[in-house]
Amino acid sequence: MNCSSLIILCFITLFSVQDKQFVDFKNEDVKVSVNGEQITIVLPFEILENFHIQSEKIFDNNLIPTEIHFETPNGYKILDYQFSKTQRENLLLGDLKCEVLSKDLEVTLQLKKEPSSSKIPNLKGFLYYQACDDRQCFYPRSFYFNVIIQ
Repeated sequence: MNCSSLIILCFITLFSVQDKQFVDFKNEDVKVSVNGEQITIVLPFEILENFHIQSEKIFDNNLIPTEIHFETPNGYKILDYQFSKTQRENLLLGDLKCEVLSKDLEVTLQLKKEPSSSKIPNLKGFLYYQACDDRQCFYPRSFYFNVIIQ
């Protein structure tokens, strides 16, 4: 193997590790409920086994909190969202206390329908998170999702 092939192989390996996602979106388990002009959408995520992600609440500025971002759907206004069903654990890393999320994570989104809108919108967004295992933390990642509501 020549030197240039070795360099290319190193780059491919490096970038494939950085692209690995530690979170999965369970599209088939999305729940939608309509109450007049308000729509509640529950978005289920699964954190891979043996990994956790930082909580949306951080106690130290050196940690990267989990965030979720949405594209505002046409004809709707985002009222609120919450990290609703979470399995939280408190870890102590030396003197640093941190709260992490593991296994299942649900985000509950509240939308309000504008008078001109007639159907429930499709929803796009991304989860920004930092995953860790028992030995190391990985670079933050953005996990994009698209919910097509029937």
